[in-house]
Amino acid sequence: MNAYYAAIANNGLWIQPHLLKQTVGRGRLTREEVQSVIKQQLPFSNEHLRVIQDGLWAVCNAPGGTARSVQVPGAVTYGKTGSAENSMGKTTHAWFCGYIVTDKPEIAVTVFMENAGGGGSMAAPVARQIFDYYMGNIEDIKRPASLPAQFRTTESEQDPAQTTDAVPIDEPMPEEAEIDQP
Repeated sequence: MNAYYAAIANNGLWIQPHLLKQTVGRGRLTREEVQSVIKQQLPFSNEHLRVIQDGLWAVCNAPGGTARSVQVPGAVTYGKTGSAENSMGKTTHAWFCGYIVTDKPEIAVTVFMENAGGGGSMAAPVARQIFDYYMGNIEDIKRPASLPAQFRTTESEQDPAQTTDAVPIDEPMPEEAEIDQP
């Protein structure tokens, strides 16, 4: 679900979820060299994609929206609340899927809480906490991470470029296309 919400945020470009961005040290490998990342356009017209984005915006921002509690200062919030039937009990499972846009879409979140009730009252506030943390720590999150001491070699200590990621997190890898915000 989260990958599809990220695709909606990126105007329909779905990127296969992946964990490895690159390695550091002597043998640098990009994720493309380890396993190719599939990218494809969702089968929606621009008009249909815009209707979906407008609906997700309304859930979080319009009067009566079920996720108005997830609005984040400094960003525009898009999302959908929900509840799922629970075959093991009476209380439904709570859902929220959404994303925030600052200068470009950067983070999509899915919150699923078993036996919690409604998505707007239970899952959306948790998503808000995640978005708030992201916005409050964005500089730290985007700062290149240092190479942990246990992975440093004499060679990497002499070369400062080896002690941090070569590409800052907020810059796309060369193979990634620039995406316009919704």
